[in-house]
Amino acid sequence: MKNFGQIVKFIQHLVSEHLVIWLIALLGFSFTAAAFWVVNKQFGIQRDNEFSWVAHNRNRLLKLGFESALEPVRMTGDYVQSIESITADQFHRVVMPLLERNPGIEMIGLVVADDSSYKGSVQLQANSLPGAFSSLTFAENRGSNRFQPGYRIIPGSILSETIFKAMQTGEMTVSGRLKLSSANDDKYVIIACHPLYSGISEKSTFTPGFEQESASLSGFVVAVLKLDELAHAAISYLEPRGVDVLIQDDNADIDSRFLEYYSSRLNSAREFGEPQIQEWLMHRKNFLSEVVLMGDRKWTITAAANEHFRSAEAFEKAPVAVLFTGILLTLLLSTFLLRMKLGLQERQKIDQLLKDREQLLWQMSETVDDVYWAMPVDRSHFLYVSPAIEKLWGIQCEELYADPALFSSAIHADDRGQWLEALNNAVKGSGSMEAIYRVRRADGSQRWIRDNAFPVRDENGSIYRLVGVAEDITEKKQADDDLRDSEEKLRVIFNQSPDRIMSVNGAGKILMMNRGAALEFSGIRGEEIQSADLVPANYQQDYRQLLAQAFQKGEVGYFQYPTNDESSWLEIRIVPILEKHEVQTAMVIATDITEKRNFQAHAIRNARLATIGVLATGVAHEINNPNNAIQTGAALFSHVWEDAMPVLREYYQLQGDFSVGGLSFAEEGDALGELISEIKDNSRRIKAIVENLKRLGKNDPGDLNENVDINMVIRSASAIL
Repeated sequence: MKNFGQIVKFIQHLVSEHLVIWLIALLGFSFTAAAFWVVNKQFGIQRDNEFSWVAHNRNRLLKLGFESALEPVRMTGDYVQSIESITADQFHRVVMPLLERNPGIEMIGLVVADDSSYKGSVQLQANSLPGAFSSLTFAENRGSNRFQPGYRIIPGSILSETIFKAMQTGEMTVSGRLKLSSANDDKYVIIACHPLYSGISEKSTFTPGFEQESASLSGFVVAVLKLDELAHAAISYLEPRGVDVLIQDDNADIDSRFLEYYSSRLNSAREFGEPQIQEWLMHRKNFLSEVVLMGDRKWTITAAANEHFRSAEAFEKAPVAVLFTGILLTLLLSTFLLRMKLGLQERQKIDQLLKDREQLLWQMSETVDDVYWAMPVDRSHFLYVSPAIEKLWGIQCEELYADPALFSSAIHADDRGQWLEALNNAVKGSGSMEAIYRVRRADGSQRWIRDNAFPVRDENGSIYRLVGVAEDITEKKQADDDLRDSEEKLRVIFNQSPDRIMSVNGAGKILMMNRGAALEFSGIRGEEIQSADLVPANYQQDYRQLLAQAFQKGEVGYFQYPTNDESSWLEIRIVPILEKHEVQTAMVIATDITEKRNFQAHAIRNARLATIGVLATGVAHEINNPNNAIQTGAALFSHVWEDAMPVLREYYQLQGDFSVGGLSFAEEGDALGELISEIKDNSRRIKAIVENLKRLGKNDPGDLNENVDINMVIRSASAIL
């Protein structure tokens, strides 16, 4: 209050001494303020008008740019609908010029029915696409080859949902924002989908969800649009005016409305997302928002002036010049008073800082669980010990001040020498010293302590005091012991694994291997081992490709190979290990699958035998049909021949020898009857063979509970031989 009174008296004295100067300064400042307000107000009105004009231009250009970005999709759809079928070469010749003229379009693709059972009718169920539209038929990309013909449309993905919505509405649909899976690309893209129809002249006749006689859904044109390139391409023709543009999707959720932020070329580029939208709008005095239609979605384009926006530049400095002229009259006095005030505030701040630090140091020493202590160089007594000593040592501070030996006597006898040595080294000026020891409390419990001692020097550089901080590390010590036990158990499991386990880096160098792998490749231990060298030469290229795939894409790879003597088979699994979202190492696991492969081969042979049995049953059925006809005809022809023989013999006796079927009756007449008997016998033999085949294909439950005719088995085997 005394200082404040002196300042007031000083000002009163100063005013009374220079009253005319104060009146002139006050009058000049009043006129200056009025002129500044008028000029600044007029400048603000002009600035608002010019900003509105500039913002409208940018919003209009963005709107036209967004609308024109959808036009190539419609043009592609119109072309595809105008022809009966399209080839990959035709699609390439049509789409590539569109991609070259529209830098914001990343990809244009075509999805047409790839299922022969698809008849053009659409039955919408459970947000799922018909199987006929499960992949891209054609695709043309601008910069990457992410989308290729045959690219699978994953159910539930944004691409699938956008196509499904287009199928529902029968109109051009646009998806919400998404990011392509690229580590170097953090910009958003959208997907546009345009449905294609065949057999109609007006698209409006299509009713989603029902079959139409005159219209059928034949496919979709899909496109991936990069929002940042669309925005830059639309606004790049304007001069930089210090206007930033924010684009939002009104149809999206509140947490995913942000699409693109165009920063003026006068402004430094920065990252932008949903958390910055409200802050950005809050700090913008001038902004203009317009709603545009992007397919079936509503987008809001907001243009806002930043600190670099310039308007009426010829008058921009006029208010400042007027204000500066008025302020110049009172500059000397204002500067003098300001320096006095700042000096006073600085002293008050220093005083308050000293008080705060003193209070903070006191609170730390009194409340922190660590023990703060201080003693002279001769260590005859303690200058200060914090109350935490009562918790760690179980000793009252007053007792320790009275008998300093209680501190060291509580330290375990085996560790006491380490603490005393640390104090001696600190006294010698060797810097801070650390000692870890055990303290046995009065109740019999034991605590682990880490004690750091620091020497304190006077103005002459001589050490006159020791201070220290004793920290309770019992829990940490126990955690370290538990961690070592856990690591030891894990190491035992790792080494006892029957599989050969190795960790490798991106170059394929072995960093670590378990005992099984180390024993197998003991001949090359101690050398710089390449994991590919442990694989047979003709499989090393496959191994390197899978290893590269694991590090580049983070995918697990598998392949199998035989050993050099082909006595066993191994399966290699390459598992990438992520560290800080990057693949730093990979785990290579080799498993012996010889028994598994033998079992699979045995199962395949059994399946083949079962297939042969089923095939034999079918063949038997096909053979029985013509064989039955042969048996019937042979039996009938046998009776006919027996009836005809008396007539033929009588004719032979009357007329002499004659020809039957080109053979002499006298020589071959009796043999013809035997031939008919052979036909009957062979037909019966065919029937017996067929019955045996049918028995082979008969399902045998394997109960082994039937009677066996050994004689029949021997005769069957003999017949086969």
